[in-house]
Amino acid sequence: MSTVNMMCVNTHIDPVAWKNDKRFLGDAASLGMAVAHLRARRLGTVDAAEATGLLTHHLVMDGETWAFTARFLTVTRRHPAARWLAADTLFATPFAAEGHR
Repeated sequence: MSTVNMMCVNTHIDPVAWKNDKRFLGDAASLGMAVAHLRARRLGTVDAAEATGLLTHHLVMDGETWAFTARFLTVTRRHPAARWLAADTLFATPFAAEGHR
């Protein structure tokens, strides 16, 4: 088997309700996903070094989803405990995946 370097950046917040006509999932549910991942990082049940990822689907996002995304970005960019990472930082370190070609 060969080993191939792959990139993996997980996401934890998906604000699109796929089973409800691809509408906005809602503030509470979307923020709940962020809080759940941040809590898990603090408790050590997930990798504390893993970034909390926000998944966007620009082709299906409605106005409410765009508005939530804008608010989320604005609030977190201003928060002293939050730090947004550039894509080149997130994708800088590949992991080795066994058996992939």
